Amino acid sequence: MLTKAYADPIGSLIRESVANAKDSHTMAGKENEPVIVRIVRESNGTETFEVEDVGLGLDDTEFNKYIMGIGETTKSLISNVIGGFGIGAKAASSYQDSGNYFYTCRKNGIERKYMIYADEQEPNSTLLYEKEIDKPNGVIGSVPIKNGDRRDFIKSIKEQLAYFANVYFINCDINNDGIS
Repeated sequence: MLTKAYADPIGSLIRESVANAKDSHTMAGKENEPVIVRIVRESNGTETFEVEDVGLGLDDTEFNKYIMGIGETTKSLISNVIGGFGIGAKAASSYQDSGNYFYTCRKNGIERKYMIYADEQEPNSTLLYEKEIDKPNGVIGSVPIKNGDRRDFIKSIKEQLAYFANVYFINCDINNDGIS
């Protein structure tokens, strides 16, 4: 049901991903750090939409609870965050209903990368790797862009994120001059 919950899958994916990243920055006391939004050209010529934060990060338990769980949130009692219903992380499933997308989660010196995929009844996940790192906590959400959708992503990035402060764009046809 949640994979079909959004009338505008691309716009919802963009808005929900950035809102979650900004909330993580707020909750970690890193409001001055920019959220990174980028479109990455892969070596095989395909493109991927990514949102990266340096907020709280997620360990394995938190990933399964907050990304894979439904209605689980850490935000319900916090007044200065955007989300709070525990469904925003599911927006990618609305766009990639039959494909895979990824979360790279860094917390306390450990990085884990998960692939989320469509199962018969609901999204499921697989841990692709786990390794020690020397990087700050944070999360990177990566969603492969379907053929022909790049222009729609660029348009939706501009529309959905027009009023989000402190977002930095890479390869999104947006000039970062003057962005605070």
